[in-house]
Amino acid sequence: MYVSLPIAGMLVYLRTRGLSAWSSARTAVGLLSLADAVLGVLFTFSHAPMLFPGSALADVFDGYLVHGLVERVMILCLFGLLLAIGFGVARAGQPVHSAVALRRTSAMQSANLVRHNRIAT
Repeated sequence: MYVSLPIAGMLVYLRTRGLSAWSSARTAVGLLSLADAVLGVLFTFSHAPMLFPGSALADVFDGYLVHGLVERVMILCLFGLLLAIGFGVARAGQPVHSAVALRRTSAMQSANLVRHNRIAT
């Protein structure tokens, strides 16, 4: 969940480019995915005092307070990301993969039409 959800959010962000129904939710999905990725790195570093006591990294992240705070903020961002994706799907009225498939199909039809016109002339 800590790794896969921000990656899924970034994929949704990238694949909904150009879909007007996703315009407001897309920004929130992108920002929350990026925030979750940064918080995931901080969460990993916050384990340093437990894993490497006495190291320089352990001095920066000094104990369970930072670990717990980073974890709670990250979980709030993850739930916010889920809500933003859900809002975008509900607003668009169709799943992301259907919208992407529709965009690819129309692009392929345009390419076939151009190809057909070249052969006909």
